[in-house]
Amino acid sequence: MPMMIDDATRNSVADQLEHDAVYLDGSSLSEWWARLQSVACNYEDFPDPRSLFTRLAGLIRPNPINGSTSDGYHTFDELYHHRAVLFSVVVSAFPDKAWKAKAHSDGTMYGGMFIVGIDTPDGQATYHYDIDPYWGMFRCKELDRAPEWDGHTPEQAIERIGKLTGLIDRATTHLVLDEDGRTCCAKCGCDYLCMSSATYCPDCGAKVAKNG
Repeated sequence: MPMMIDDATRNSVADQLEHDAVYLDGSSLSEWWARLQSVACNYEDFPDPRSLFTRLAGLIRPNPINGSTSDGYHTFDELYHHRAVLFSVVVSAFPDKAWKAKAHSDGTMYGGMFIVGIDTPDGQATYHYDIDPYWGMFRCKELDRAPEWDGHTPEQAIERIGKLTGLIDRATTHLVLDEDGRTCCAKCGCDYLCMSSATYCPDCGAKVAKNG
């Protein structure tokens, strides 16, 4: 397993390289550069050892984390926007349980932001978003101040949101036998092999009502 190097260590090494690029004495630098001659090195990119030190420092130093930081697939800004759109859909599905406010219960708020929340059977689930452009996206009641925070963590918030599916009034179906004796959905007629043990129809999504 490769050794993980934290940002503090990376910054320390980069600082030392940048220091050496400026302050390493000429004789030591010449000796070091001579030893490096046996190693493949593009002298056009690095005309002198000091430029190599500076380049190495830049490669080692961790990049600042911001909205443009990417995991190789999405940036933080993209994921933030996706979360906002997806949560607005949840809020629209439960308008009687949702609210938004431009102030916390104590009157404070982060600059240019608002809080939107939904009351689940297990407690609150809330997120903060930028007023521009997200305020109008959340179609729910507007409060002067948000309800007092119940102490939920981000992990608890998403767990509570996931449990809201239990409140959705879903269509139901029964399992019946078709003319060939195969178990199928009474609503759409699909006869997947898993139907006999299914809790919902994999074709129409209806909840399977178990025969009592």
